[in-house]
Amino acid sequence: MTPQFRFSRRPVEQTATFCAHASSQLRYNTVQIHRALATVRLFPAIRSHHTYFSRRLPAFFAVLLLVIAVTRVVATYQVLSQAADEPATIAAGMEWLDRGTYALDPFHPPLARVAAALGPFAEGLRFPAKTVVESQPELPGDRFATMPSVFRLGDDILYAGGHYWRTLALARLGMVPFFAFGVFLVYAWTRELAGEIAALLAVVFFTTLPPILAFTGFAYTDMPVAVFIAASAFVLTRWLQRPSTKTAILFGVVTACAALCKFTSLLFLPACWVAALCCWIWLGRNQAPDWRSVTRAIIWAGLAFLLLSWAGYRFSVGPLRTAFAQPEQDIRALHLPGSLSRVLDYAADLPVPAPPVFKGLAGNFRTNALGRPSYLLGNIRHTGWWYFFVVAVGVKTPLALLLLALLGIVASLIDSTRKHCWLLAVPSACVFAVLLSTTWVKVDYGVRHILCIYSFLAVLGGYGAMALWRAEGAGRWTGRMLLAGLLIWHLISTFRAHPDYVAYFNELAGQHPERILLWGCDYDCGQDTARLAQLLKERHVAHVGLSVFGSADFARLGFPPFEILDPYQQATGWVAASIRRLETGDTFSGGSHRDGFKWLEACSPVARAGKTVYLYYLPCETSGDFRPPGK
Repeated sequence: MTPQFRFSRRPVEQTATFCAHASSQLRYNTVQIHRALATVRLFPAIRSHHTYFSRRLPAFFAVLLLVIAVTRVVATYQVLSQAADEPATIAAGMEWLDRGTYALDPFHPPLARVAAALGPFAEGLRFPAKTVVESQPELPGDRFATMPSVFRLGDDILYAGGHYWRTLALARLGMVPFFAFGVFLVYAWTRELAGEIAALLAVVFFTTLPPILAFTGFAYTDMPVAVFIAASAFVLTRWLQRPSTKTAILFGVVTACAALCKFTSLLFLPACWVAALCCWIWLGRNQAPDWRSVTRAIIWAGLAFLLLSWAGYRFSVGPLRTAFAQPEQDIRALHLPGSLSRVLDYAADLPVPAPPVFKGLAGNFRTNALGRPSYLLGNIRHTGWWYFFVVAVGVKTPLALLLLALLGIVASLIDSTRKHCWLLAVPSACVFAVLLSTTWVKVDYGVRHILCIYSFLAVLGGYGAMALWRAEGAGRWTGRMLLAGLLIWHLISTFRAHPDYVAYFNELAGQHPERILLWGCDYDCGQDTARLAQLLKERHVAHVGLSVFGSADFARLGFPPFEILDPYQQATGWVAASIRRLETGDTFSGGSHRDGFKWLEACSPVARAGKTVYLYYLPCETSGDFRPPGK
């Protein structure tokens, strides 16, 4: 029997309504679920992108600052003629590249010099073909007796083919990679101590410092050695944090690079190491060191150092007689203890690795032992001043950075004690170690010899800037406004220095900075010779008497017929004189004829070439707006 079903209209309508409502609700819930899922996926993406850009933006701006700084440096290439030591740097580096020897001037190691000569060498220039390079008969350290030949060879390379400015620019470009490495080092070190923003501010300071820009723009040995000294201290701190064979080898490599740039590194490297180790022992060491790991690290670092250092001299081997023309007399001239002198006498005929190293070290040792004339605060002294480099840093560093670095020293030392973090104290300790190690140096030739201190000061400047920014309480906005003012002051004062970064002095130096520092490329380094040639051309000068410091070849730099004036030799007509010679008399070492050109101060110069050279017309013509130094 078939069942009979009865349907009522009302239940059907209710069912249809229910189904429609359920379907609508399902669609609504589905949309909400999709939105919720999209939100769940989107927010982490947004957060991750925000984190990515917050980490990458400071690094991007640091690279941008590097590009701006390099652009500023390159812009000086066609303005500033060769500085005093650039021909010697290029000639010695070209000898290493072209002839595979390093006997011309081993007073400095080869790495930075090879970097300077690499561009001209790639351009096709070579060491002068007819030059005979052999050991000089002078005493070790008497480098200045051979300077005319070294400089003449460097000038021959610079003027070869009639492309003086191009060759000079190629040589100077060899310093840019070292500068870039210094920027990376400052950024990495500051980021580790105080974060990304502090690292960016440290790069702002480092890339705008006039002394750093000045010696990035010259083919000198000072910029390379400065960054490698700081790098050695930084890598040592990394090894003390996490000892490993890889870090030990890296420490040996950067230390060897520093030693291959300049022998003064052998003074500053141990000072910075001792400073870092003292911080580690004072605040960081919680247990006795693993002496097995320490011994293994010393062995690996030593092997890396020795191998790379020897490679810098092309793995050369020979007796000391190949370095010293008269070994017995030269060794005695060092005034060493009798037993050591006898050992060296006996070893004169024994083969040793890298003989030029021994002559370079002996020359530097003898130079410091005998001393050379140094200039400070208007005085000349043969043995220097213990406080010379303190004064040099005080007047050659922008005051805004000095203030922030001092704040960074105080803040980092306080934080290192409060947080028991020894790493925070290392940059401050290195600053004091570098300055302390210079107190016994008898040859005071300018702030460029302690250029490594600016890496530490930049790190401390970034730390001090963040201390102001993070000030709490009532001084919060005061600290931030003060930081903004210091940054603006720093940027304005450093950008106004362009392109005369060598002659930069801060406000403490007053109107006559040449009365504070003058030698050692602190003011006059011969960089305005080309400007003088252009000035003489513009004024249609037919003949000029020259009392100008510099290593340039005046005859090949576009000068009109000229006469080199001796001290006390008065002249008429056009006369050009460097402030250096007006103040100290002699061309190079100075001091023996300090009043040799005082007769020029009776006249007012009619024009000035750059910052350092005055142009006179005699009998006196007073139509110019310039005044002689000290007037």
